[in-house]
Amino acid sequence: DEGAEQSELLKALQRAIDEVLTPHQRRVLVALTLNEVPIDVLAERLSTTRGALYKALHDARRKLRKHLTDAGLGLQALVEGTN
Repeated sequence: DEGAEQSELLKALQRAIDEVLTPHQRRVLVALTLNEVPIDVLAERLSTTRGALYKALHDARRKLRKHLTDAGLGLQALVEGTN
């Protein structure tokens, strides 16, 4: 039962990443958090600054948190599902 709930939440998170974020926010979030690209490397690849990447990542996380909370799927549910 917990596994199903966690799977549902992860699917909702993936949909939110695909639908809610801008392409730039999605690129930054995926590169830094999922692919673990060092921020300096990503800044060079995208011809931008570390500060701009931190801002994009912050905005992406804020959007995702709001979207999931509004859908009744706050991140607390994911944390509780892993215990």
